[in-house]
Amino acid sequence: MTDVIFDFGGVLTDWDLAAALVDRYSPELVARFIDNNNSGVWNAFHFTDRQWADEAGVELVSRHQPIFGEMLAYAYRHFDLTGMRETPGSHQLVEDLQARGYRCWGLSNWSPENFQWVYKNIRTVHMLDGYLVSGFVHCAKPEPEIYQLAVERFGLNPAKSVFIDDDRTNVEAARAAGWHAILRVTPQGTIEEL
Repeated sequence: MTDVIFDFGGVLTDWDLAAALVDRYSPELVARFIDNNNSGVWNAFHFTDRQWADEAGVELVSRHQPIFGEMLAYAYRHFDLTGMRETPGSHQLVEDLQARGYRCWGLSNWSPENFQWVYKNIRTVHMLDGYLVSGFVHCAKPEPEIYQLAVERFGLNPAKSVFIDDDRTNVEAARAAGWHAILRVTPQGTIEEL
């Protein structure tokens, strides 16, 4: 292996969308909102991660119920309340891998607006050799195009690269692109697999 590619949300960072909403909305309503089958919120993120305007995501969720659109708009405006922080140990893991000669990259689905907050506040992002964020390139995981774009931009040999993501669909897409891939369940389990 020569390269390790990390997803951000759920791998290098932890975040909790509900955390931005629990002081403003009832627990029952927040639970319904977080469930994509009720609100379509994760579908909305999937669209805005390709640089659709946040308003387009709000409109999409509002089709389910107007209150869900209001909640998503509030979460966008108060992204700092989502509990975004570095995953414990992620900084050390990247540092250790780089000290052993591995190149470390980021490949993540974020809207440009939300990624700006991540860039300003998550120090591990600045340690990486580079990163590719969906909202700036108009394609997103698990689409094959974003994996190929990462190969080109980072100069990767997929057979010598390992990708870590907390979403099984994204892991399977990386494997289909010829990469090694690890489904991140626990930090220790990820380290053992590496």
